[in-house]
Amino acid sequence: MDRKSVRRLAASFVLIALCATASDACAQKHDEDKFRQIRSMEDGEWNFSPSYYYYYTHKNYSGGYSTGFLGVNKRFREDKSNVKRVGPSRAAQIPLEVLTMKHLDNQIDSIQPLVIEEGIRSAERMVDIIYPQYKEDFEALGASITESIKYSMEFSSVGGVAEACSKLQMEYDAICSEIEYMHQQGPGYEIEPTKRQIAYEDARVRMTELAYACSKFAMYVSTF
Repeated sequence: MDRKSVRRLAASFVLIALCATASDACAQKHDEDKFRQIRSMEDGEWNFSPSYYYYYTHKNYSGGYSTGFLGVNKRFREDKSNVKRVGPSRAAQIPLEVLTMKHLDNQIDSIQPLVIEEGIRSAERMVDIIYPQYKEDFEALGASITESIKYSMEFSSVGGVAEACSKLQMEYDAICSEIEYMHQQGPGYEIEPTKRQIAYEDARVRMTELAYACSKFAMYVSTF
């Protein structure tokens, strides 16, 4: 066998050994001593192993005592232990947990209608459902105001007319800006429908008064 073959054979043995070690490390092993300890603390048989270890180093914990000739046998009793099982305490907690879950379910059932209602209100705040009720009035009044100011500007050469028209236009622009602000929709522009309605009603009243003032002013300058 040549040197190259020997090296391949050795490498194969090493690989097989590593695989076996890894497989053994990954295999699930049953720890009988740990199993007995956990079983005793839960609700199983009260027993510990190694018995001499628990008797001499954890006697109060395990409730160990001696039996047989010269006490060579070591036994364990729960009533001699200074600790209690966790099983009974967990069982006692079950009714409380059931009541707690029932209470939470009742709370969720009582809150759910409020959540749904708040969701509807939130959607209404993001969508302007009031503006269509005022749209035609705003457009008609706006057209009247614009037409009156435009007509009056034809007499801008008359002293004070241009300045008066500028003030009327500024007031109209301010009302339009307020309407535009209240008409914003979507996330970040949540406004209660009642607040929109109050603002639109106020804007309509002011716009009506402004339209009347612009019309009177146009009639006044037409006499020049």
